[in-house]
Amino acid sequence: MRKNILLILLVGILVLGACSPAPEPTQPPVPTEAEVVEDPVVEDEPVEVEEPVEVEETEVAQEPVEITWLVRANEVENAWEAEVAIPKFEAENPNIKVNLIYLPGADFDTKLQSMIAGGTPPDVFSHWGSSGFRDYLTRDLLADLTPFIEKDEFDTSDFVTDILDIYTVDEKVMGIPILSGGTYMFYNKDLLDYYGVQYPTTDWNDTSWTVDAYLEKCGELTQNIEDPDLGTFGCHLGFWPADGLAWLYGGGYYPEDAFETGFAEESLMTSDAVVNGWQLRQDMVWKYHYMPQPAEVEAFGGTSGFKNSKIGLYITGAWGWWQFGDLDEQFNWGVAALPYGAEGRKGLVFTDPWMMSKGSNHPDEAWEFIKFLSSPAIQQEWMELTGAPPVRNSLLNVWAESFSTMTPDEVMEVYLGSLEHGIESPNHLMVRFDQLDSTIGAKTSQITNNERPALEVLEEIQVELNAVLKQIKAEYAN
Repeated sequence: MRKNILLILLVGILVLGACSPAPEPTQPPVPTEAEVVEDPVVEDEPVEVEEPVEVEETEVAQEPVEITWLVRANEVENAWEAEVAIPKFEAENPNIKVNLIYLPGADFDTKLQSMIAGGTPPDVFSHWGSSGFRDYLTRDLLADLTPFIEKDEFDTSDFVTDILDIYTVDEKVMGIPILSGGTYMFYNKDLLDYYGVQYPTTDWNDTSWTVDAYLEKCGELTQNIEDPDLGTFGCHLGFWPADGLAWLYGGGYYPEDAFETGFAEESLMTSDAVVNGWQLRQDMVWKYHYMPQPAEVEAFGGTSGFKNSKIGLYITGAWGWWQFGDLDEQFNWGVAALPYGAEGRKGLVFTDPWMMSKGSNHPDEAWEFIKFLSSPAIQQEWMELTGAPPVRNSLLNVWAESFSTMTPDEVMEVYLGSLEHGIESPNHLMVRFDQLDSTIGAKTSQITNNERPALEVLEEIQVELNAVLKQIKAEYAN
């Protein structure tokens, strides 16, 4: 009986032991590969699971794209570009950073070429070196902006039509204009009033405003030139390029169709227009003495002769608008049309565009920047900063009203007339203009110094220039 009781107790203890939970192991079992994927313990480790996809790593991959803006060295312009334009653009476009590079004109093309050769061409630039638009276009350096314009439905209707057309080639927009202006006669109203000389006209269609009428005014304003302190010269022919002299008489150095291609088969250096223009330049100094002779230039203010009230009528390019813009603090001044020498008289026009490199590494971002620079608000800032004529119709009246010594109507008439009766400058539209210009300039000093007759010098120039034109065309044909 005792044995039976002990046996029953032993069986009960064994049964209870089998039903109680097993003690947890001191080390977790090593799971199989399948168990690692499904194990809820691993999924519950928040730090280890989320660490590879932290937000910081995604942001590093989206750093701003950097584009390069190559511009000319100009203290006023560069300060605005660096301190106003770029910060404003970057604030509106935080995904784009603009790297500003500015250089003097003599170094501009060298830097441009080195950047292209290095595979990092400037994304946005203009033709502010010795080469011009046609040179860059012929070398296939420019991007066609038409697809960007069409994609964004960029409105070009506000741009002055003739200006926008200058850099539209085969219906492709290759540049968006920044500024444009012609060649003008700036004059000192106070000086003309003092000598009783009537103001020249702002009307480019007035054919009574002839070269002879111009010479008459020059003579009336040339006074007391034996005394630099008291004397004044009547006129200054500051044409650049010097083709402007010839265009007074209805023609230039090259056939007009050369401006469509950038190349000419031959020059027109002995044409009536060119000969008459250079003869006028020679006679103005040495026959009439209405301009200072080389030995007198410095005594009469040098390049500042107009600013110093030593010259009455001063012909120069569109830059006169901003170079003389603050002269109203010294004297009253005005702007007139160029005189009429012969049928077809024109003035040279200077239009600067923003262009994109064809090899830009960031074309979409470069286009965003060009759009920004071309917007009405930024173009107005540029206009007010520089005094340069605007290229948007909506800004013309604002600009015309900014001159205190001329009425807005006078400004508009002389400005719009210069475009209607103008031709874009050869430094923008002739391939290798720098070589052409140096070939001509090497001998024209013989005319300006009165060493030889104008025609004789121009005949020699024509032979040499024709050879250069053929050489340039042959280079680009290969």
